[in-house]
Amino acid sequence: MQKINRREFLRRTGATGLGATAFSLSLGSMSEFLYAQDSDTLIMLQGADTSTMDPNAHLERVSNIILTNMYDSLVARAADGSIQPSLSTEWDFEDDLNTVFTLRQGVTFHNGEAFNADDVKVSLDRILFDDDFASPQRSDVSAITSVEVVDEFTVRISTESPFPLLLARLSEVEIVPSGFLAENGADELNVNAIGTGPYELVEWVRDSRVVMKRNENYWGDPASISNVIIRAVPEATTRVAELLAGNADVITNMPADQVPAVDGGGDTRVFAAPSNRMIAAYYNPADDESPINNVLVRQALNLAVDQEAIAEFVLEGFGTPIATIFTPFDFGFNPNVEAFPYDPDGARDLLAQAGFPDGFSTTMVSTGQGEFLNDRALAEAIVGFLDDVGVTVELQFREFQSYVDQILNRTIPEEIWLIDFGSGAFDADANASFFVRTGALASYFSFPEADELIDAARATTDPVVREAAYFRMQEIIKEDPIAIYSHFQRNLFGLSGRTNWEGRADEQVRVQEMNF
Repeated sequence: MQKINRREFLRRTGATGLGATAFSLSLGSMSEFLYAQDSDTLIMLQGADTSTMDPNAHLERVSNIILTNMYDSLVARAADGSIQPSLSTEWDFEDDLNTVFTLRQGVTFHNGEAFNADDVKVSLDRILFDDDFASPQRSDVSAITSVEVVDEFTVRISTESPFPLLLARLSEVEIVPSGFLAENGADELNVNAIGTGPYELVEWVRDSRVVMKRNENYWGDPASISNVIIRAVPEATTRVAELLAGNADVITNMPADQVPAVDGGGDTRVFAAPSNRMIAAYYNPADDESPINNVLVRQALNLAVDQEAIAEFVLEGFGTPIATIFTPFDFGFNPNVEAFPYDPDGARDLLAQAGFPDGFSTTMVSTGQGEFLNDRALAEAIVGFLDDVGVTVELQFREFQSYVDQILNRTIPEEIWLIDFGSGAFDADANASFFVRTGALASYFSFPEADELIDAARATTDPVVREAAYFRMQEIIKEDPIAIYSHFQRNLFGLSGRTNWEGRADEQVRVQEMNF
């Protein structure tokens, strides 16, 4: 394996998103928000706004960070990873296919509507069976065949086969008010967050801020902090500047090269949370004539990119190269599948074998708004490495929500699309069901053997059988890559000196767990 230094890395990639950066405060930001260190308002900054207030209508981390504070699910994943009661107080596995949940009584939604079994059924049914709603979360719970209301506070959930991820998946399904939905429709829920969670919505100004206040009627332990403002600040350096200036309490996705400034002994600190958020540049052949259709080309592009150098120089050590799209945090991760080495000469040889001795031209898109760690610099580095082996890439940076809409509607025009993905299920099924399974939302190839393995792993609770299936599936997509496999990252949060929070590996950002 070749080894390059920082100077050579910059020469080959031309990456511009690295090194020292100038700070600037967003215009008008402090005129909009009066902030005092002794106030009972937490201000959080993240790279993009939520696309919706409907918790069943998205797959975005930025949306989840907001909505998880206003909604509850049947069960909840605790900070230590265990599954705990939430809107259900207990559950009974009647047999391999049927689970009965006893619901919590005395819970009300933010609009005063009483929570009961109808809300659970409506929330799951709209995800599973409403084609007009077309929830992007359907594949997560597609093993569920029916949700039966047994009585006002009891539901039975049935699956087509044993479903080992039932509780993990249900911890991610947030419950909406059936009465409000029936009376007002999904469009109203799209703009009005009405959950049972510890915070309730005060104001949503799109692409600017979400304001929440503590739910004084919350069924669980009350939140310590009274008010929350979550602002959309696309520029990562601006988020850092506002944290250092004392104008924010929490910032997400902070740049790796700014860790010394934030963690330098002043009144701010960095929390580097371990996560299973992995990043890859997925292939989307434009047509039958595209070079991307050739497996040798797909292998060559992986050999062309020095992921070790990217981990060192782009991610500043906060990322680890991966062999496919699974991480060591996911059940079923195969440690025997090795990452592609950096081998530009080997990449050129494979391109020549595929009929492209002089390379070819293609297109690539990313968000570049700090949705994941140093995303713009990462995209530029990948493009630079590909150019070094003769593959010329036209790189586009797209506004985050427009990009997500294209992903969910399968309308991405570029042949390579760089994105991050993480799941609180901590199971290989999550990534496989989204990126590998034929016909899945983000799958652009078909591997019949992999499909059989995914189905087999979903249909048994035997961990040995499941692990073996996932091990083989990773061998398949290493041999026939679906992406340029990059890395999994540690999530970097910047915290003010007054903010007490230890973070979570499942990427939930719950203000209820914070205090001043």
